[in-house]
Amino acid sequence: MKKDKTDKEMAQPTKGLLKRFLSYYKPHKKLFFLDMLASFLISAIGLSYPIITRTI
Repeated sequence: MKKDKTDKEMAQPTKGLLKRFLSYYKPHKKLFFLDMLASFLISAIGLSYPIITRTI
């Protein structure tokens, strides 16, 4: 009899799954990190814009 996994067990990634996911990005590592950097900068600008306009 097969035991069904609970939602909590299915939501937790395993090391094997993470390794497999990262292996897809290995050939495109530079592009991936540039994309993450661009996302971070856009988020930072989006968060700082209301602070800057509030003080003007």
